[in-house]
Amino acid sequence: MHRALTGRSVHLERLPEVRAEDRDEPLEDEMRAVRVLVSLGRAGREEVKIRVRQPLGRVVAVVPDGLELRSGTLELLKDELNVKSVDFLDSVEGLVSLAARPNFKVLGPRFQKESEAVASAIRALSQEELAGYREGEPVFVEVGGRRVPLEQGDLVVIEESKGDLVVRSEGGFSVAIDPTLDQELLAEGLAREVVNRTQRLRKESGLEITDRIRLGVFGPESVQEAARRHEGFICGETLAILLVVGDQAQEEFDFVTDVEMDGASVSIRLSRGEAAGTE
Repeated sequence: MHRALTGRSVHLERLPEVRAEDRDEPLEDEMRAVRVLVSLGRAGREEVKIRVRQPLGRVVAVVPDGLELRSGTLELLKDELNVKSVDFLDSVEGLVSLAARPNFKVLGPRFQKESEAVASAIRALSQEELAGYREGEPVFVEVGGRRVPLEQGDLVVIEESKGDLVVRSEGGFSVAIDPTLDQELLAEGLAREVVNRTQRLRKESGLEITDRIRLGVFGPESVQEAARRHEGFICGETLAILLVVGDQAQEEFDFVTDVEMDGASVSIRLSRGEAAGTE
């Protein structure tokens, strides 16, 4: 690309001089945040087994130090997570609740016969006490009529997602994905899957990247509805000049692949556009 633009080899060029005034440090901070949020969001998707090509309605995000994303980086985040909207909160309160897991490897030698009573008292700690313990504040439990201080290592504080949200956190960042899928989201996910499978078939068939095609999508009603609803998107992505949708093919196509989409058998078929005299 460099040679095409300049006529010179990039390997013979001098390294560019770095000018401090050219740096956009807030943008660098935003991009670091986007990378972390994308990683957390995709981890949440993996937990609920929702593929990245399936759009989600929304995610809720928390970023440290009140960092705000400008419109461009926000759109990048939405695109990378394949989500319709991102809502930002100041903290994870309301997204997660804290729970205590007693560490019997530590409690046993220390409290011996009373270790189970201590564990029960630990499980009964309030959200405020658990938050304080996690921050290193002194926390006490009542055991055998005496007030016993808890030491670091006596328990592990974990975060549990509230409701249907799936929450992942790291270094002050949190992402909560809403795995609820309505019919519109499901249809768009199927349309994206059709595009993906069609692009694979184009490549396997030896078509040039600029070749126009006639495309056929044949399968159950859910796939047909998704293909019809998102016809413009499918045709634009696959360079299809014609999209035929039905339960069974009624005409011949040059290339065929039979695949499974969300448990349903789907046949993707295509021919070069010029084969039908449409160009």
